[in-house]
Amino acid sequence: MPIKKNEIKVLRALCKDARRTLEDIGNETGLTGPGVGKIIDRLEHSGVITSYIALPALEKIGFNLISILLFRYDHAQDDAGKSLSQFNDYLKKTKGIIFATPVEGSSYTHMIVSAHADFSRMEEFLRDFRTKWDDRIRDDTLVLLSPNKATRNLNFEVF
Repeated sequence: MPIKKNEIKVLRALCKDARRTLEDIGNETGLTGPGVGKIIDRLEHSGVITSYIALPALEKIGFNLISILLFRYDHAQDDAGKSLSQFNDYLKKTKGIIFATPVEGSSYTHMIVSAHADFSRMEEFLRDFRTKWDDRIRDDTLVLLSPNKATRNLNFEVF
């Protein structure tokens, strides 16, 4: 489905704050409130908008660091007793992991995004992860972020 210019405007406004009124979004986009409502309905029905989620202020609930771990998972080692399904179970059950996914298009095969109260808890998480999966993990890279308000101000000009 090709996306239209006004749909892009509405998507950008919703990504900034999906709880705003239709009139408020209309004022920002130059559309009418009813027009915004029709666009949102169309985007929801076509599957472009799949859900509305809450983005918690992680620092307010005790998480002061966000880590992004990129790595290459070595599937050749899977016959040694551990399997990819065990690895995926570990990712689902480990506290602090916000998001984990396979990635394509680089030398890495996986990415884990996790939240931590402080550096020592993050190091503990990494030590546990590397100890359990050291025989499978290759070429890992770690990126650290602070979850303060500045890092949540995303630029939605990609649309």
